[in-house]
Amino acid sequence: MRALSLLNAKIRDIGLVGLLAGLLILTGLTGQPAGIVWGFGAAHAQSTSMNLGGRRITCSRGKVIVDNKMSAIGLASPARRKMWLNMRRLNRYPRAFRQFVFLHECAHMYVLNETEADCWAIRRGVYRGLFTRASIKQICKALWRTPAGFYHLAGPDRCVEMMKCFDTIAGRRPDRRLRQRARKRALTSRARRRR
Repeated sequence: MRALSLLNAKIRDIGLVGLLAGLLILTGLTGQPAGIVWGFGAAHAQSTSMNLGGRRITCSRGKVIVDNKMSAIGLASPARRKMWLNMRRLNRYPRAFRQFVFLHECAHMYVLNETEADCWAIRRGVYRGLFTRASIKQICKALWRTPAGFYHLAGPDRCVEMMKCFDTIAGRRPDRRLRQRARKRALTSRARRRR
């Protein structure tokens, strides 16, 4: 009974959308079932901006809370206008991916759809001079093996959408090789499931 009331309190604190987004991020980036670790009380900093890869990035609508005890890499609660980042885990990834995660979580203050949040993050990163085609490929490399979740697309499909978004912003045609690799991976994974 006590565990249920604690869970209800946490859901009320971070909002149902934030909880669902966190669970999906946990499942999507680790490829494992999500294990909930409530680390929201052990935050290290709270601000609207953060220095990532030598550049200060701001999320004007949300406070950034660094919490290295939570199991998710990033989590957003639009209702509370807060986002949590696990910098200990994020620092294992390239600079472009860290900046993308920050902007993706910030995007949830504006949009709830995961694909739209990815595109919003890419757009902001390009406009701020953070992302080039090479950095989008770095982000895709970090996301490539992630499975599809309830909201997120599988890594290859997500990368195709992010490249389309980047190409639209940069005024280029979509990368055909990336689409072919994503299609090949999807066919291979379907064949494995049939066995």
